[in-house]
Amino acid sequence: MARKVSSFNIPFLSLPKSTSPAQVLEVFTRINTGSTPLSIFDIITADIEQAVGESLHDLLESLNGRVPGLARYGDVQDIVLRTAALMQDKTPDRPSILSLDWDEVVAKWPELVGGAERAVEFLEAEKVLDGSRLPIFTVVPALITLWSYSSGLSPDRLGEARTLLRKFMWRGFFTERYESSAHTAVIQDVRELTKSIRDGDSNSTPPIFGYDLPSQEDLCEAGWPKKKDRLARAILLVSLQGGATDLADGGPINVLNVSQREYHHIFPDGYLKNCQSEISANLALNCALITWKTNRTIRDKEPLVYMRDRAEANSLGDDETVFRLKTHAIPEGPLRKNDYPEFILDRSREVTSAMEALTSGRPWSP
Repeated sequence: MARKVSSFNIPFLSLPKSTSPAQVLEVFTRINTGSTPLSIFDIITADIEQAVGESLHDLLESLNGRVPGLARYGDVQDIVLRTAALMQDKTPDRPSILSLDWDEVVAKWPELVGGAERAVEFLEAEKVLDGSRLPIFTVVPALITLWSYSSGLSPDRLGEARTLLRKFMWRGFFTERYESSAHTAVIQDVRELTKSIRDGDSNSTPPIFGYDLPSQEDLCEAGWPKKKDRLARAILLVSLQGGATDLADGGPINVLNVSQREYHHIFPDGYLKNCQSEISANLALNCALITWKTNRTIRDKEPLVYMRDRAEANSLGDDETVFRLKTHAIPEGPLRKNDYPEFILDRSREVTSAMEALTSGRPWSP
């Protein structure tokens, strides 16, 4: 057996004694060539337990029990590690996570959990219901960090914080702030917002507040929101602000049913092809989330026909159909005329109005 083992080629890398633990972990990660690469969570778990005597798995289990909704927005391990970095005024990237002060993480764990709880409540209230429709992930750890500072605020200060965070989040969705160098950008914004929320500094100005919003033309050209397209998903979220009542069964969208909703072409693709429309059907402005059953019922019918069908299929008539359309921020006029170009322009104006309100910190509903 000893002879057999002696013939193995075992890779070995010698590091100086002065190498920091974070550098050791980084080197180990880079030379690990196993068929199942270790995540950063796997790598640091044992190191944390040795350093602070706390199980990271146990901490996460307690977080999931307290805030089960957090898992809808992404991998909880990743969210927690990036949040911990931001709470220690570090960029939420790999090197910073490997160099975290875990004694401080454990000491501030109740604040992180409280921040996660309030952040999820905020996201749900803003109709940001899950990760599949989240325009950009960067805002989630930032929101948890910033909401962790809200405990104990007076009602007026809490209202100020909510307005600031609404403005921050929707600007993260609609602007290009986090399209590149997101880690550096978000720590800059979090530092300034922390001054406002935690320290009461009314003069702090996060850089994200200075970024330009998309033009009406940009909104009209945004693609299909089922894809990972930031602007397209931001437009879709606007269409949920009124509850996005299903066009047939009348049920409003919520965290329990959003994953069962389907992406419906308001002007069906087949209908537009028959009309030889020069405008693509796969636009965010031509999308509504409806139930699969309603989607099968509508199929490729032209808008005027399925509006009439909905009105005739229930005893509530045309007014109820118009109301349901409005909850999606869908203008009814162009639908009655089967005018797709006019529909895209009208809906872009509605989204522009919503975008301007939300990115200024004001709530909006169609």
